[in-house]
Amino acid sequence: MEITAANELDVVILNAELAAAHGFALYRLFDRSRHYLSEAAWQAWQAQFAANDSWTASYRG
Repeated sequence: MEITAANELDVVILNAELAAAHGFALYRLFDRSRHYLSEAAWQAWQAQFAANDSWTASYRG
């Protein structure tokens, strides 16, 4: 799971279109799976979530 989280994080950082379409869903996936992630991997996803306004808007509903 750790390598998947790292790979998907790279993709959403480098591809704005894919991030807009799937970033929030990926964040939710890794949120539900965070017990399989290192603290550093989870913090990286949290930082990306905080930096992405469209994701935070989705989260708020």
